[in-house]
Amino acid sequence: MCNRFLRTLVLCAGAGLFYLASFTFPNAGAQPFDTPVFAAVDDWVEIQPLPQTPDTTPDGTTNGLFYLLSDTQFRIDGAVMQEYVHIAYEVIDRAGLESAGRLSFEFDPSDTRLIIHAVRLHRDGEVFDRLIPDRFVTVRREPDLSSGIVDGDLTSFTELTDIRVGDVLEYQITYTTHSEVWPGGLGARLSTQWSIPVESHHLRVIAPANAPLSIAGTSELQPVVSSSDGWSEYVWQQSRPQRVVGENNVPGDHSSWQFLSLSSMGSWADVVDWALPFYDPDVALPASANALLERVRMDHTDQRDRITAIVRYVQDEVRYVSDSTGLGSHVPRTPAAVLANGYGDCKDKSLLLVALLRAIGVEASVALTDIDRGYELQTLAPSPFVFDHAIVRIGHGRDTVWVDATASHEGGRYPYFAAPAYHFALPVVAAQDRLMPIEIAEPQVPYVEVHERFDMADVDTDGVTLDVISLYRDRQANAFRANLADRSSAAISESYLRYYRSYYPGIELAADLAIEDDRDANLISVTESYLLSAEAFGADGLRDAFPLRGDMVLNQLDTVDSGERQSPIHLPWPVYQMHVHDIVNAPTPLYGLPEVNLNEPFARYWTLVRGGADSLHLEYTLQTRSSRARAEDVLSYNTLADTVLDTADLTINFDFNESGPLDAVSRWLSDPENGDLFGLGFLAGLYVLGAAGAILAFRRDRRMPAGAVLYPVGPIKFLIMSIVTFNLYTLLWMWRNWAWIKNQDDRNISAFVRAWFSPLFFPALAMEIEEFANRDSKLSRAVSLCLAVVFSILVVGTTIAETVLNQSATASLSGQGIVLAAGLSSSLLLLPFVFKINALNRDNPDILRFNSRFTVGTVILLIYGAAFLALAAVGLLYG
Repeated sequence: MCNRFLRTLVLCAGAGLFYLASFTFPNAGAQPFDTPVFAAVDDWVEIQPLPQTPDTTPDGTTNGLFYLLSDTQFRIDGAVMQEYVHIAYEVIDRAGLESAGRLSFEFDPSDTRLIIHAVRLHRDGEVFDRLIPDRFVTVRREPDLSSGIVDGDLTSFTELTDIRVGDVLEYQITYTTHSEVWPGGLGARLSTQWSIPVESHHLRVIAPANAPLSIAGTSELQPVVSSSDGWSEYVWQQSRPQRVVGENNVPGDHSSWQFLSLSSMGSWADVVDWALPFYDPDVALPASANALLERVRMDHTDQRDRITAIVRYVQDEVRYVSDSTGLGSHVPRTPAAVLANGYGDCKDKSLLLVALLRAIGVEASVALTDIDRGYELQTLAPSPFVFDHAIVRIGHGRDTVWVDATASHEGGRYPYFAAPAYHFALPVVAAQDRLMPIEIAEPQVPYVEVHERFDMADVDTDGVTLDVISLYRDRQANAFRANLADRSSAAISESYLRYYRSYYPGIELAADLAIEDDRDANLISVTESYLLSAEAFGADGLRDAFPLRGDMVLNQLDTVDSGERQSPIHLPWPVYQMHVHDIVNAPTPLYGLPEVNLNEPFARYWTLVRGGADSLHLEYTLQTRSSRARAEDVLSYNTLADTVLDTADLTINFDFNESGPLDAVSRWLSDPENGDLFGLGFLAGLYVLGAAGAILAFRRDRRMPAGAVLYPVGPIKFLIMSIVTFNLYTLLWMWRNWAWIKNQDDRNISAFVRAWFSPLFFPALAMEIEEFANRDSKLSRAVSLCLAVVFSILVVGTTIAETVLNQSATASLSGQGIVLAAGLSSSLLLLPFVFKINALNRDNPDILRFNSRFTVGTVILLIYGAAFLALAAVGLLYG
């Protein structure tokens, strides 16, 4: 089962053969079914007609082939499973000749017979038989032999002759499986969408009527189901199924294309019942195992230490070798056999670990999972074939600890082991009826911390010293420890030196690499020391472009197309990494780097910046919270990914010289603390200026000539002041009008409140103005009321829109600009009322002139408003 996947239909006529190990079997009889059989199609198959070749080839074809027919049919009877495959494709260009000319079929000779029915070529209305049995060659490839994985599969292939562009090729084959592991069982994952065009797709399953088929997956395609003579038939049929273009950076366990998951098992409990006879937790242990357990008991009095010792023994002392030939694909070997061999695969090592733990009184069980597609398990139909890996569950409930017995050199003391990131697993224990999530505890400290300290105290004579301390914790300590087992510390030191030389040419080692490993705490500390000479610092442009790279956060997130994204976005998970730069005794002040803090549901990225006259402290930290971001989060994901790239890949100019007072001011302002102080002072000055302008304006209003009706003002002044002050002047205008009405009629109202809540009260003010200006004109009153209502709606609408945009991470620049323009233009709706009031005061020209002039107070308000308008424009344009 380890690294062994169920055979699935792939729409490809042939595949290149590569031989890590290659054996030819011309007529060997070492396996039950080691050579293909050439025979006619069985009667149970419904042969599908070959579709007509379209006049125009659809878009999206690749490798020079256009698939006309994809037909897969299964028949299960409780003893044998048969899979019939019928593929037809047209060669549309020269590139297609390379892939079309070879047919390649893989099968397991221990339980599966390959039957080749037909190979035909269609050309110019004629059909040619191209099935030549003697031209088929059967080889054993073993592509994963270098990784200790042997599956025993064979590949039969043939090279077709005289293939031309425009030809249509088709073949029909059947795999007949006589499985001892799951007799007559069906477990399949089949695509119903592809990234290439397919003319016709047909899928059919025949199963005993008393054994209903489990159907799951993501496909929206529904089967036509019928029953007769004790058999049930399921048929899925598509003509030109929708072509779905794949997207980049998709999680490995997510399919962008809809698929069906089929199984002849009905539940996960059925899978457990199938697996229990193979994974007997109380299997007998050999004498060598009992001797091992006795040593563990004598060496450790604490049960936690005994568990830790047994886990490390199985992980480190028993080699990983996967012999998945025959029954070895799904049936584990006994602990006695594993200990005698000194090696085993995931099933073997997991069962051994469970047996040893149970022998010392620890609850443990084997659990089935998938290394690469564990997240997808929850969408699949229950089947033994959906798993490719076995791990161990220790304990249960909240005390569950997950262990991968095939891992090696892992640290931590039970129960503090790093859980494998496989998402879901199925414990093989009686009454288990569902998948269990593999929880990964939220880390409290980073898995990786890299601290780089650059000391420039004697930069012009002795150069720059660089001291690096790297801390690896938890799962990253496991990874580093495994790397250290395969490579010497000298080789690691050499690779680190090459890395630093790629950014700091001429840098040399100042001390040997030092590694400290606290395996129980699962903490590894690596110390490095380097020297960059004064000559090297002055050469290669390092003085004016000194690189600082936060590699622990860089290259973790790749930006994706932000268009109509459909698939989730892959995230490396779990990741919690920090990179720290310290520069001390720098030859120039170091300021000006802003801090960022982006906190999203799927990841967080933040920085810490502390600058000074001769020092700089930078921290970059990235933590992912999931293995994927939702498709609808693409904009916030790209923002975070771009921010990491923009802030963690820097260059510093140490050749900077202040040449005047402006440079000194600029340098002073580049310090974030000084910049904040200046910003607060600038805003405070603006508010003082605005208050002074308002006081002067109000004091001047007291000297306005008597006899005014309402509050007249020149339209040009009204429009300019309203726009520049962000409509604050319109509130002042309404306030003065309501104050006049209050004094005129001795009303008990608040002029300020009615002005401040203008969307509610301006329609009433509009009617008051009409009462004076056009008392008898119903049309004029109706028009004025409409204008007033539109004004109120516009003010409320722009206020709501502005609030929404300010809280949205996806707000566009154009959207913000439209809202700002709409808000400022609302004052245009008030101009008709300004004209009406001015008309009421046309017999008092002194009053109109008095209120239309730009005075000291209004000029101050203009400066105040213009400054805020400029700040708004800068914020809109530069974020």
